[in-house]
Amino acid sequence: MRALIAAMGSRGDVQPALALARALRRNGHDVVVAASPDFAEWAAELALPFVASGPNLQQWMQENWNELNGGPRRFLRALKSIGDEMFPIWFDSTLRGAQGVDVIISANQFAAPSIAEKLGIPIIGVAYSPTLLRSAYHPPIFISRQRLPRWVNALLWKIMDRTTWAVTRRYINSERRTLGMPPIASMTAHLFESFPYLLACDGVLAPTPPDWSRFNVTTTGPWFYDDPLTLDRDVSAFLDAGPPPIYIGFGSMASSNAAQVTRCLLDGVRGHRLLMSAGWAGIGRGEHPATVKVVRGPMPHAQLFPRVAAVIHHGGAGTTAAALRAGVPQVVVPHMADQFHNAHRLQVLGLAPPGIPVKKLTAARLYGAIEATLAMPPAPRAQAAARLCNNDGLQHAVAFIENAVHK
Repeated sequence: MRALIAAMGSRGDVQPALALARALRRNGHDVVVAASPDFAEWAAELALPFVASGPNLQQWMQENWNELNGGPRRFLRALKSIGDEMFPIWFDSTLRGAQGVDVIISANQFAAPSIAEKLGIPIIGVAYSPTLLRSAYHPPIFISRQRLPRWVNALLWKIMDRTTWAVTRRYINSERRTLGMPPIASMTAHLFESFPYLLACDGVLAPTPPDWSRFNVTTTGPWFYDDPLTLDRDVSAFLDAGPPPIYIGFGSMASSNAAQVTRCLLDGVRGHRLLMSAGWAGIGRGEHPATVKVVRGPMPHAQLFPRVAAVIHHGGAGTTAAALRAGVPQVVVPHMADQFHNAHRLQVLGLAPPGIPVKKLTAARLYGAIEATLAMPPAPRAQAAARLCNNDGLQHAVAFIENAVHK
C-alpha cells in the first residue's frame, strides 16, 4: 500500500502523523507526508518522502496570534487570511503528493477530501479530539466554555456552519472549480461526515458522544511518537541536581507578551525548581537562578515526564496524553481549540484541577493550581497511566487503514 498523510497544523498535529507514518512503514507500506515546511527537516531525518504544504507555520502563527485569539470577528479575519494564502498551496501540494497513492489519511487538511474525490481513492480522516465532530454533548472546537446545555451546543454548531464553514467553503469551491469539480453544499458533510474517521485519543478522557450514530468513527487511542533520542546531557544533569522540578511548556502556542507570561510563571512556581521549554512563544528569556533551567528545543516527553514533579502545559492532545501515560500531576493552561475540552475532562475525571485559561493566568492562580494538583490522590493518575501504557493506538490505526484499503 502507498499512502499520503496530509497533516495541517502545528507540531501537535504533525507529530502523531509522523508516528503513524513510521508505523505504516514498519508494516511494509510506502508513505508520503504533506505538512508545513517547518517539518521538512524532521521528515528527512526519518527518511520519509515529504511534500511542503503551505507557508512556514511558526512564523504565520506568531504574526497572526492576536487575530486567532481576539474573538469571533478577528478569528474570521484570520480565517480569510488563511484562505487567501494557503488554500491554493494546500490543493496543489496535496494533488502532487497523492499521485499514485492508494489512500489519503487527512489530519485536519481541508484539501484532502477534494483531492481524494478527484483521484477516485479512499480517504480516512484523523481527529485528535471529539470536538472536531458535531455533537450536542460538546461545543465546536473553537469554543472555550465546556459546561453548556446541549441545546446551546447544537445552536453553536449551526452558527459555526453559517460563519466559519461558510467562509471556508468559498475557498474550497474556488479550488474545486479550478480542478473541474462541482461545488460542495455543506462543509460539515464534506469534511466530517462522508468518510471514516480515526479518533486518536484516549477513549476515557474523550468518550464517544451518544449522538454520533451517523458518524463512522473508530477510537484507536493516542498515537505516541516515542523519540529514540535521550535527554540532553545538561537537562539530565539539571534533573539529577535536586528534587524533581516542575516542568512548564506550551508547545507550539505563540504569545503576544512572552516576557509577561514568563514573569507570571516564575512567580507562580515559587518554592519549586523549574524546567521550562521556550516553545514557539519564546518564554523564559532573561537571567534566572540556578533553580530554573530554560531549554530552547523539544524534549522527549516519554523520558522527561516521569522525572518531574508536575507538568504545566497548554492542554494539547499529545502533551495531555504523554502526561497521562507518565502518571504525573498536571496543570492545564489552555490557549485555544480542543485544549479547553481536555482541561475540562481532566478536571471531571479527577486528574487535574480546573484549567486556567492563558488570558486569566496569574501567579496566584498558578501557585494555587500547582498546590492543588500535587495534593490530589494518585490513584486516578495511576489508572490512566496503566490504561495508556497497555494500549497501542498506532497498531489499532494501522490495522484499520489496512482493512479499509484492502477490503
